[in-house]
Order: sequence, then C-alpha cells, then structure tokens
Amino acid sequence: MVMNQINITYLYWLAVYCAKRLGIWGIIGLVLIIASALFYVTKISQLDQLTQALVLEHQAAQSHDIHAPEIPEPPVQDTAQEIAAFYERFPVATKLPEILSQINLLASKQKVELNSGDYKLNKVKPSSTANVKTLTKYEITFPVKGQYTKIRAFIADVLQKQPAIALADIQIRRENTLSPSVEARLVLVLFVRGESW
Repeated sequence: MVMNQINITYLYWLAVYCAKRLGIWGIIGLVLIIASALFYVTKISQLDQLTQALVLEHQAAQSHDIHAPEIPEPPVQDTAQEIAAFYERFPVATKLPEILSQINLLASKQKVELNSGDYKLNKVKPSSTANVKTLTKYEITFPVKGQYTKIRAFIADVLQKQPAIALADIQIRRENTLSPSVEARLVLVLFVRGESW
C-alpha cells in the first residue's frame, strides 16, 4: 500500500516537473503526438485492412473478367449504306409546305413578325456522280421584326424542330437604342432530298 502511494506521489511529482519544463506549447505538442498515435493505431490500421480486402476483391473480379464473353462489335456498314442512311434523314420536297407552315407557327408562337420571304432553289451537286443522290437546297430569306430575345428563341426553335434547316446568315439592326424591338434578316437553308422533286 505504501509502495503504491509512493509511486503515485512520484508520478505526480514527475508530471508536474515535466509540465513546468515543457511549458504550455510543449504540453500541447505532446497531446497532439499522443492523439496522432492513437488515431493511427485505430483508423489507419482499419483502412489498411480495408484496402487489402478491396485489392483481393479486385483481383478476384479481374480473374472472372478473363472468362467473360466478349461483346461483339456492330457490323461495319459500307460507305454506300452510310450515304444512303445520311440522305434518308432529309425530308422529301413534297413536305416543303408543311415545313414552311411550321416555321410560321414557330414565329407566331414567339411573337416574331414574318411579313415576307424570298425563296431560292439550288441543286447541290455531289463531288462524284457515281450513283449518288443529290440534295436540293432552298435558301429562305426572312425579314424579321421583334424583340431580340424572341428572335433568338425563334431561331433556336426552328433549328431544333427542323434538323434539315441551317442558319446561313443573320443581320440584326436596331433603329433606336431605346427601342426594345429589332429588325433582322435571316437566311435559312433547307435541304431536301433531290429525287423527290
């Protein structure tokens, strides 16, 4: 009993002596070192075990993948099939009135004025004439009036609804800087399949 009391007294004296010698910063450093060691022992060792388990699981999965059936590659189309599929995406020329009425509906939806339109017809000549279909290109010029944001929304709607239409040119003019409306000149190009005309 006396021995335990002496040891406790001695340990208390030693702790006070070390605390005085180390100062406040030394004690904080010692506490951080002890906390780091405890963290390493508890958490890092658990993470090492988890990492080893994941490595083993990955190796097992790779060994199963070796025996997995290969996914067949899609059949390669020849150039003629690809060209035919490309031309099939374009509308036929008989759908031109429907496409133009859809453009007018989109303009009225965005409150954009389409007062008139100029239409120009061109045949697109293929680079080689060996059994290649041709496209017909309609160049449609619209003078447009409306708010700038509405005109942009109208253009976006047309290009989204009709993928065969491309915006070739746009010119925007505002008479007065205080005016909310602008005048624009849109040049849209519509491609249709040539054999249907």
